[in-house]
Amino acid sequence: MASKKCEICSNKVKNNKNKFCSTECYRVFQRSGDYKILKNRTGEYGNCKVCNIEIYISKNRKKSHKFCSRKCYLVNHSKNMIIKNCPICKIEIRTGAHKHKFCSRDCYLIDHAKIIEKFECPECKQEFEQSKALTEKKKFCSSNCSNYYTTKNPERNNRISKTLKYKYKTEERISWCKGKTKFNDSRLKSMSDNIKESYDSGERVVWNKGLKMGVKFSEKVSDGVSKAILKGEYPTGSGKFGYFYSEKNEKTLYYRSSYELQAYKILEQLSKVKSYEIEPLRIPYKFKDINRYTIPDLLITYIDDTKELIEVKPEFKLEFEQEKAKLEAMENYALNNNWLFSIWTEKQLGLN
Repeated sequence: MASKKCEICSNKVKNNKNKFCSTECYRVFQRSGDYKILKNRTGEYGNCKVCNIEIYISKNRKKSHKFCSRKCYLVNHSKNMIIKNCPICKIEIRTGAHKHKFCSRDCYLIDHAKIIEKFECPECKQEFEQSKALTEKKKFCSSNCSNYYTTKNPERNNRISKTLKYKYKTEERISWCKGKTKFNDSRLKSMSDNIKESYDSGERVVWNKGLKMGVKFSEKVSDGVSKAILKGEYPTGSGKFGYFYSEKNEKTLYYRSSYELQAYKILEQLSKVKSYEIEPLRIPYKFKDINRYTIPDLLITYIDDTKELIEVKPEFKLEFEQEKAKLEAMENYALNNNWLFSIWTEKQLGLN
């Protein structure tokens, strides 16, 4: 099959469907006026606003098609440009139809940081002032309010934990010290050496070094903390903590450690368990001549209405003297109420 030639320069056309070898030849043909005789054209003819060349304008582009080429568009656009200085860094900028005020996002945020507005904290409901640039990032008056609000709202807590887990899992967010120790990382070693030197030189001192709490003060602390835990006003944990929905109790329960969470999961699977309570009561005990209170982790009610008091503890803590005093008080309390008592460690939880 014979190759097709361009109607303007007579060069070979790559595609036989085309009539021209390049856009330049098409523009020459367009300027000649012969394109008007092409069939199936239902649009209108007009002139380019810059070079005044006659152009074809289809029905769908009557408002937007005003120029014959990109060059003419840029020439017209440059005529409407406004030259001025950024109000922050004084750099010369050229703005068009949008009339930008700043040269960059950083200058925009610096300008908005000057604007101070009042906002209401979702937790304590008190008004606080902050810059307008931080409205999307900072919604609480302090970190304490943010933490309390998160612990009281399981949905927010779960959403944040899921987001962080996903980011760490996909390595979108990586901890800088992951897999490092002071023996193989210079930054951790310098931090460890600086802390050690500050303690040796006396610059940094442990706040309770050489101090002994009075008997009344210790008893008051134990009484206040135990009451706050029973009321649900002490939502903290030493390790992993969060919320777990119990189908047996038909409500959301709070856990203070991964051991307690594992215990909840086991109780949900046991058919002989009717229901269970977390941190149900406080039991008085005495340690070093000071009256204190301890709160057991679980009180289980079985189908036959028998009850069992359970304390969830790591096995290594059973050797501590204070833990022994707590467990003894729990066991005596259970016997006085005709309850069963047991301690769940890694063996009972299946964490070995």
